[in-house]
Amino acid sequence: MESKRRDAKSKESKPTGPRVITQYWKGQVRVCELESSGVTLDIHISRNQTSVAAEWLIEVRSNHTEQAVAVEGRGSTRAAALLAAANAWGERGPELGLGTFDWPAVADALRAVHAMD
Repeated sequence: MESKRRDAKSKESKPTGPRVITQYWKGQVRVCELESSGVTLDIHISRNQTSVAAEWLIEVRSNHTEQAVAVEGRGSTRAAALLAAANAWGERGPELGLGTFDWPAVADALRAVHAMD
């Protein structure tokens, strides 16, 4: 009986939403690789170096390869830039064959590793 409870608890405690599986710096860009239900997502976070105003740039890529589909968003905060990127992903996703993501959960996963404000 005790082992059944332990098995049920371990199944309940497994994360089902997106989680950061690795993160690293690529020059001035912070890269966070996420996984959710077997699907990967790369998020590249940087300051927009071409803008006069302080602005964040977030590029979201469909996978880790050079052929990945990418969309970007800009904003005065990382959260605003992620929201813009999520909106672009949602608008362009169907034509590009992109999967859907729970973007508030993606933001939470990024906050958990201090990559999001």
